[in-house]
Amino acid sequence: MIETGETRGFGMKKYFVVMIIALVGTVALGTNQIEVGTSVIFPSGGDVENGDIGFGIQGVMPLNETFDMELSISKFGDSLGITEMSLTQFGATLRWNHSISDLSKFYVGAGLNFNQLKAEIINSDINVQMENVAGCHGVIGLEKVVKDKWVLFLDYRYTKLETTAVVSGGGMSEVVDGTYDHAIVRAGVNLLF
Repeated sequence: MIETGETRGFGMKKYFVVMIIALVGTVALGTNQIEVGTSVIFPSGGDVENGDIGFGIQGVMPLNETFDMELSISKFGDSLGITEMSLTQFGATLRWNHSISDLSKFYVGAGLNFNQLKAEIINSDINVQMENVAGCHGVIGLEKVVKDKWVLFLDYRYTKLETTAVVSGGGMSEVVDGTYDHAIVRAGVNLLF
């Protein structure tokens, strides 16, 4: 929901960069099997009004038997009244895993994300420039290994996001602060390496 007010921001970009550096360092030290794959994204909940089905890619690297790290890129669109919006999200998630069986596990996690937002007001000369911002998210999901090399997963991710937009046109210009908290359901498949 967009609100007018002062410019706000999480200021979490530096924490996101630290998390990425830590993950790259861990990869350099070697690890167990990693997972890489693709997903279909169903946006729903939060400030999503008419979310378009999106897509994503992700990689999961075990840190030990209990924790793993996921890096992901997700993209989807949304229609907010007369505004068309698209979001590309780069996420890093630390996940805690609990085995349900030898081939299935339940996970919960939290992480940071960097979001590229684009908005356009339909049939209008009004220009909207969205600020790219960092956010945070929580996730809960299930994973199942099939055929020894494939991993099917289903999860629910909720993202908290504050942003600023500059709306201009027709001789006016206004800075608008707001939130775009949203949920996505991801269904996908990863390949074990």
